[in-house]
Amino acid sequence: MTGGEQVTQKILKQEASADQATFTALVHWNDAAKAAFIIEERTFVVRRAAGGTLIDFSSTLSAPRGEVKLNGDPEHAGIHYRPAGELDKSKTRYHFPVEKPAPHKDTDYPWVGETYTLDGTAYSVVEMSHVQNPTGTRWSAYRDYGRFGAFPVAEIKQGGSLTFRYRFLIVKGELPGAETINSLYSQFAGGNAPASKVTTLPAEGSKPAAAKKTDAKK
Repeated sequence: MTGGEQVTQKILKQEASADQATFTALVHWNDAAKAAFIIEERTFVVRRAAGGTLIDFSSTLSAPRGEVKLNGDPEHAGIHYRPAGELDKSKTRYHFPVEKPAPHKDTDYPWVGETYTLDGTAYSVVEMSHVQNPTGTRWSAYRDYGRFGAFPVAEIKQGGSLTFRYRFLIVKGELPGAETINSLYSQFAGGNAPASKVTTLPAEGSKPAAAKKTDAKK
């Protein structure tokens, strides 16, 4: 799709207490003619946990006009976290809950973590994918400027709906241990702890710009 936009229509819910804050927004995904082909209810719940900030994100998408296929590419579609652009690209690392990760090929990681450095301080983020999200989900988790996240592909029938759920843990410092992450994941998604082995890989550097061809004069 080209020429589309996401437009927030109104805030459906907004609450805050001493322990947490939450809001739900009604968002229309419009086509080039500014007609909504997806209607979304997008909810954030934010609270303190595990020495950092915990964000539970859910998105319910409905297709009022016809069947919709959610697709694209892992770098530019999906549910992503992106840190400030001033980070130190040379220090970005990614953490995977498997022994031999192949992030360009693997699918359905239960979670992926990242550590980046901003103004000399390290920060770590874990994104967790709920077990009820679509299977076959790919992850973009290798770029040195820190944007990473899950990329689910799915179809929504006309009149139907689909809900996606993700949890983010954001802490100052190094990545929490696997036991902490697994506990938060199990509380969020249910089931057994997803990983006992965590593998850390350095981020991939940016691709150099292609050399420009010039005509040599004789």
